[in-house]
Amino acid sequence: MVAKLKPELWTTLICIAVHMDGNGQCFPTQQRIAEMMGISRTTANKYIQQLEKIEIDGEKIIKRVKKRNMITAAWDHTVYTINANATGVSIFDLAARQKSQKLLDLKNMPYAEYLKTAHWKKLRGTVLKRFEYRCAICNSNESIEVHHRTYERRGEERLTDLTALCDKCHELYHQNQR
Repeated sequence: MVAKLKPELWTTLICIAVHMDGNGQCFPTQQRIAEMMGISRTTANKYIQQLEKIEIDGEKIIKRVKKRNMITAAWDHTVYTINANATGVSIFDLAARQKSQKLLDLKNMPYAEYLKTAHWKKLRGTVLKRFEYRCAICNSNESIEVHHRTYERRGEERLTDLTALCDKCHELYHQNQR
Protein backbone atom coordinates (compact mmCIF):
# COMPACT_ATOMS: atom_id res chain seq x y z
CA MET A 1 0.00 0.00 0.00
CA VAL A 2 2.70 2.47 0.99
CA ALA A 3 4.38 2.14 -2.42
CA LYS A 4 1.17 3.36 -4.09
CA LEU A 5 1.15 6.64 -2.14
CA LYS A 6 3.19 9.69 -2.97
CA PRO A 7 5.33 10.76 0.02
CA GLU A 8 3.15 13.82 0.70
CA LEU A 9 0.01 11.66 0.82
CA TRP A 10 1.66 9.12 3.14
CA THR A 11 2.73 11.99 5.41
CA THR A 12 -0.83 13.39 5.35
CA LEU A 13 -2.21 9.98 6.29
CA ILE A 14 0.21 9.71 9.22
CA CYS A 15 -0.65 13.24 10.40
CA ILE A 16 -4.32 12.25 10.46
CA ALA A 17 -3.61 8.90 12.13
CA VAL A 18 -1.68 10.34 15.07
CA HIS A 19 -5.00 11.85 16.19
CA MET A 20 -6.78 8.47 16.22
CA ASP A 21 -8.93 7.74 19.25
CA GLY A 22 -9.82 4.38 20.78
CA ASN A 23 -12.63 3.90 18.24
CA GLY A 24 -10.40 4.34 15.22
CA GLN A 25 -11.64 7.84 14.43
CA CYS A 26 -9.39 10.85 13.88
CA PHE A 27 -10.30 14.49 14.54
CA PRO A 28 -7.46 16.77 13.42
CA THR A 29 -8.34 20.08 11.80
CA GLN A 30 -6.93 20.86 8.38
CA GLN A 31 -4.98 23.65 10.04
CA ARG A 32 -3.40 21.16 12.47
CA ILE A 33 -2.48 18.81 9.62
CA ALA A 34 -0.97 21.74 7.70
CA GLU A 35 1.06 22.84 10.74
CA MET A 36 2.37 19.31 11.30
CA MET A 37 3.47 19.09 7.66
CA GLY A 38 4.77 22.65 7.35
CA ILE A 39 2.40 23.45 4.48
CA SER A 40 -0.61 25.70 3.90
CA ARG A 41 -4.14 24.71 4.92
CA THR A 42 -5.12 24.80 1.23
CA THR A 43 -2.37 22.33 0.33
CA ALA A 44 -3.35 20.07 3.26
CA ASN A 45 -6.94 20.09 2.00
CA LYS A 46 -5.73 19.19 -1.51
CA TYR A 47 -3.77 16.22 -0.13
CA ILE A 48 -6.76 15.05 1.95
CA GLN A 49 -8.98 15.21 -1.14
CA GLN A 50 -6.43 13.13 -3.06
CA LEU A 51 -6.34 10.57 -0.22
CA GLU A 52 -10.14 10.31 -0.28
CA LYS A 53 -10.04 9.25 -3.94
CA ILE A 54 -7.49 6.46 -3.50
CA GLU A 55 -8.82 2.92 -3.45
CA ILE A 56 -6.90 -0.28 -2.90
CA ASP A 57 -8.64 -3.50 -3.93
CA GLY A 58 -11.86 -1.51 -4.33
CA GLU A 59 -11.77 -0.01 -0.83
CA LYS A 60 -11.17 3.64 -0.05
CA ILE A 61 -8.28 4.10 2.36
CA ILE A 62 -9.82 7.06 4.17
CA LYS A 63 -13.29 8.36 4.81
CA ARG A 64 -14.01 11.97 5.78
CA VAL A 65 -17.31 13.04 7.36
CA LYS A 66 -17.93 16.71 8.05
CA LYS A 67 -20.07 17.41 11.12
CA ARG A 68 -22.28 20.45 11.61
CA ASN A 69 -22.91 22.29 14.86
CA MET A 70 -26.44 21.30 15.95
CA ILE A 71 -27.29 24.85 17.02
CA THR A 72 -25.65 27.09 14.44
CA ALA A 73 -25.63 24.61 11.52
CA ALA A 74 -22.09 25.79 10.73
CA TRP A 75 -19.37 23.25 9.99
CA ASP A 76 -18.09 22.20 13.39
CA HIS A 77 -15.49 19.48 12.88
CA THR A 78 -14.42 16.66 10.59
CA VAL A 79 -14.12 12.98 11.47
CA TYR A 80 -11.66 10.85 9.52
CA THR A 81 -11.71 7.07 9.55
CA ILE A 82 -8.74 5.17 8.16
CA ASN A 83 -9.57 1.84 6.57
CA ALA A 84 -7.00 -0.56 8.02
CA ASN A 85 -7.98 -3.32 5.59
CA ALA A 86 -7.34 -1.12 2.58
CA THR A 87 -4.10 0.35 3.87
CA GLY A 88 -2.64 -3.00 4.90
CA VAL A 89 -0.78 -1.18 7.68
CA SER A 90 -1.33 -2.64 11.12
CA ILE A 91 -0.86 0.65 13.01
CA PHE A 92 -4.21 1.72 11.54
CA ASP A 93 -5.92 -1.50 12.62
CA LEU A 94 -7.80 -0.71 15.84
CA ALA A 95 -8.53 -4.37 16.64
CA ALA A 96 -4.86 -5.28 16.22
CA ARG A 97 -3.78 -2.35 18.39
CA GLN A 98 -6.29 -3.31 21.09
CA LYS A 99 -5.17 -6.96 20.96
CA SER A 100 -1.56 -5.87 21.20
CA GLN A 101 -2.34 -3.66 24.19
CA LYS A 102 -4.32 -6.45 25.88
CA LEU A 103 -1.40 -8.85 25.42
CA LEU A 104 1.00 -6.27 26.84
CA ASP A 105 -1.31 -5.82 29.83
CA LEU A 106 -1.46 -9.59 30.43
CA LYS A 107 2.33 -9.90 30.22
CA ASN A 108 3.00 -7.02 32.58
CA MET A 109 0.39 -7.56 35.30
CA PRO A 110 1.36 -9.34 38.50
CA TYR A 111 1.09 -13.11 38.12
CA ALA A 112 -1.52 -13.45 40.90
CA GLU A 113 -3.69 -10.92 39.05
CA TYR A 114 -3.12 -12.72 35.74
CA LEU A 115 -4.52 -15.93 37.25
CA LYS A 116 -7.81 -14.08 37.89
CA THR A 117 -8.30 -12.95 34.28
CA ALA A 118 -10.96 -14.33 31.95
CA HIS A 119 -8.16 -15.22 29.52
CA TRP A 120 -6.45 -17.47 32.07
CA LYS A 121 -9.69 -19.04 33.31
CA LYS A 122 -10.66 -20.01 29.76
CA LEU A 123 -7.19 -21.35 28.99
CA ARG A 124 -7.05 -23.23 32.29
CA GLY A 125 -10.39 -24.89 31.50
CA THR A 126 -9.12 -25.98 28.10
CA VAL A 127 -5.99 -27.54 29.63
CA LEU A 128 -7.96 -29.33 32.35
CA LYS A 129 -10.29 -30.83 29.73
CA ARG A 130 -7.31 -31.80 27.57
CA PHE A 131 -5.85 -33.79 30.49
CA GLU A 132 -9.29 -35.08 31.47
CA TYR A 133 -8.93 -33.41 34.88
CA ARG A 134 -6.06 -35.75 35.78
CA CYS A 135 -2.45 -35.17 36.80
CA ALA A 136 -0.04 -35.71 33.90
CA ILE A 137 2.44 -37.36 36.30
CA CYS A 138 0.52 -39.54 38.75
CA ASN A 139 -2.92 -39.65 37.08
CA SER A 140 -4.66 -38.42 40.25
CA ASN A 141 -7.94 -36.56 39.79
CA GLU A 142 -7.72 -34.63 43.08
CA SER A 143 -6.67 -30.97 43.44
CA ILE A 144 -5.67 -30.55 39.80
CA GLU A 145 -3.79 -27.36 38.91
CA VAL A 146 -2.51 -26.00 35.61
CA HIS A 147 1.25 -25.53 35.51
CA HIS A 148 3.21 -23.26 33.17
CA ARG A 149 6.14 -25.11 31.63
CA THR A 150 7.36 -21.71 30.43
CA TYR A 151 6.35 -18.13 31.03
CA GLU A 152 7.85 -16.89 27.74
CA ARG A 153 4.46 -16.56 26.04
CA ARG A 154 2.37 -15.47 29.01
CA GLY A 155 -0.85 -14.05 27.63
CA GLU A 156 -0.55 -16.04 24.40
CA GLU A 157 0.39 -19.46 25.74
CA ARG A 158 0.41 -22.51 23.52
CA LEU A 159 -1.31 -25.57 24.92
CA THR A 160 2.08 -27.27 24.97
CA ASP A 161 3.28 -24.55 27.37
CA LEU A 162 0.87 -25.85 30.00
CA THR A 163 0.21 -29.12 31.77
CA ALA A 164 -2.15 -30.42 34.46
CA LEU A 165 -0.63 -31.48 37.77
CA CYS A 166 -2.13 -32.45 41.10
CA ASP A 167 -1.14 -30.12 43.92
CA LYS A 168 1.36 -32.66 45.31
CA CYS A 169 3.19 -33.21 41.99
CA HIS A 170 3.06 -29.47 41.32
CA GLU A 171 4.68 -28.73 44.67
CA LEU A 172 7.33 -31.43 44.11
CA TYR A 173 8.10 -30.01 40.69
CA HIS A 174 8.71 -26.54 42.09
CA GLN A 175 10.77 -27.88 45.01
CA ASN A 176 13.05 -29.69 42.56
CA GLN A 177 13.42 -26.56 40.42
CA ARG A 178 14.97 -24.59 43.31
